[in-house]
Amino acid sequence: MVRVESEKYQAARRIAQGHLDADESVHQVYLLGSMEDEDEGRPIRLLEVVEGTLEGDTDPVGFAPSPERGVKYPLQIVEVSPQEYERLSGKLHVGSDWVAIGECLASR
Repeated sequence: MVRVESEKYQAARRIAQGHLDADESVHQVYLLGSMEDEDEGRPIRLLEVVEGTLEGDTDPVGFAPSPERGVKYPLQIVEVSPQEYERLSGKLHVGSDWVAIGECLASR
């Protein structure tokens, strides 16, 4: 079965690869949650594994849509260190919710 990639999913992949290309300290970028049957108005949520980031803060940083850059969706990013990522068990406590760590969109 061929997976049809939504415009939102393609935007998430472009953003993930762009962050990986722009910053050598970014090791991997994952989806937070799933984009299956997702409301188009919800933000793209990414987990970035970043060398040197402060540990213990999993509050997402939000960004408004940026149509001039080809991103018409809001974006939320959570950063964790490689050591924190190793301690996670497939879920991340973000704000007051537990969110499943989804597909790896970009990796070194």
